[in-house]
Amino acid sequence: MRSHFLIFILCSIACSSLQAQVYISEVHPAPTGNAPEWVELHNVSSSPITVDGWHLHDAKAIVEITRLTIPGNSYVVLTKDAEAFLEAFAADASSVYELSLPTLNNTVDEVKLSTADTAIIDAMSYDMDEGAPGISFERFGEQRGSTIIYQALWLPCTAPTGATPAGLNSQVLLEHDLGVAALKIVDNAVEIVIANMGWGQSQLSSVNVTTSSSTLRIDVKRLDRSHEHKLTISIGEFTQQSESDTVRLCVEIDVEDDRMSNNSRCITFEKPLKNGALVVNEIMFDPAPGSKDFVELYNTTDLTIQLSGWSIGDERDESLIPYGTQIQANGFIVLAMSNDVRLAMDSGVPIVVRPEVNFNSTGDDVILRSPSGIIVDAVRYSSDWHSGVLAETKGVSLERRSPSLASNAPSTWTSSGSLRGSTPGSVNSTAVKVKVGGSLSASPNPFSSNPRSSLHPAVLSVALPFSSSIVRLTIYTEQGLLVRRLLEAAFSGPTAAVVWDGVSESGYRVAAGPFIAVIEAVDAESNATYRDSCIVVVGE
Repeated sequence: MRSHFLIFILCSIACSSLQAQVYISEVHPAPTGNAPEWVELHNVSSSPITVDGWHLHDAKAIVEITRLTIPGNSYVVLTKDAEAFLEAFAADASSVYELSLPTLNNTVDEVKLSTADTAIIDAMSYDMDEGAPGISFERFGEQRGSTIIYQALWLPCTAPTGATPAGLNSQVLLEHDLGVAALKIVDNAVEIVIANMGWGQSQLSSVNVTTSSSTLRIDVKRLDRSHEHKLTISIGEFTQQSESDTVRLCVEIDVEDDRMSNNSRCITFEKPLKNGALVVNEIMFDPAPGSKDFVELYNTTDLTIQLSGWSIGDERDESLIPYGTQIQANGFIVLAMSNDVRLAMDSGVPIVVRPEVNFNSTGDDVILRSPSGIIVDAVRYSSDWHSGVLAETKGVSLERRSPSLASNAPSTWTSSGSLRGSTPGSVNSTAVKVKVGGSLSASPNPFSSNPRSSLHPAVLSVALPFSSSIVRLTIYTEQGLLVRRLLEAAFSGPTAAVVWDGVSESGYRVAAGPFIAVIEAVDAESNATYRDSCIVVVGE
């Protein structure tokens, strides 16, 4: 009895020792293409460990490992097909071991490593809701000197390759590791996140942001552990000088640290259209019973625009525009929930039926994005933008008075004057001509604040000295009192135009007389400023 007890104690000590030396360090249950599934083991000791007779389990199956010794401080990858693995991943063939690996589940599963007498050496479980196809699960840890200290925490691999077989995990923290954590298009800007991914304070460094036609160099201060530095740069900064239809943008951290593989990252995106080239021109968001929502787009250019891969939607959902869709030069296209909108359309105008084109009847966002995710046009409309003279607005669309007017200015939009309630695929019933050139001006001037007058409304327009800017346009009395904010922090291209209907900030028609319109613009790239003003006369 005593001898059996002694054997049990010795076995427990041996298993405990092995448990501290051999780890399941990486698991890839959902590789892409023809790559096989695999499990990585890591011997963190300085001596070789023989694992003959050990077993690898998942939740349903168990296989025996035979004739395998893991050298000290080394990795081994267990997979069903070594040849296919080596074709898919960069790894030394000597570190790959072929066996009948259990088929890992693509939802949830567990992986266990045990000795011949079923003593558990290590175990992990995963949930694919926390990962993604083509991305492995890595064991988290820290490297202190030459020693890796693993923890019972598993995270998706962050390496650009999506996995690190037979090599140091991307989720193992090093002392000095400054990396490009994110590089993406966010609306009309490039967002760059530089993060300290190590356990020590980062070094002083700089970031080079380059395209074929431009280079930016930005200094980055020292960052504490887990801290980050976010950069948001206008896309125009990189596309103004580009002659190509596509832009390849690369970010590189100019520093030599313990992990160089994450010091750079690149993206490629389509050069955006010029501001105002393609606009949301009409919105039916509260259709009559039996009818459906629609959005009309208008191409202001003399060129056909391909819309394959573009999307239309709001902040919550978006719908892809089908492959092969295009909009002719100076032409229209209608995106609708159903074909019933054709009843209000002229023949020959393209219509794309997208069931997801569904907008709120009181207010919502209409966002048009290019395949790269760049916002080409966006409108945050409200049912309050309808004309106050209408007793009923159901079945009446909002029409844009002119493609040249600011998209998000309420005065740019008004109720359709068509007897059918909308004008999908044709010139808007409320369209006004806008001539933009030189200093700030108003037309007509004087104008009428009466919606029924032929001199209503006034269009304020100006040519700005910047290719892109943030604009404010305000109406004041001659005494300098605020009357109406027409534009507030609005993004504009080289021209800006907005409608004033002669209504004050409080919603009442102003008295006849002169008013002062003031425009202020800040260059989106250089922060240079521009200011101009003009007299606008309300005649009645």
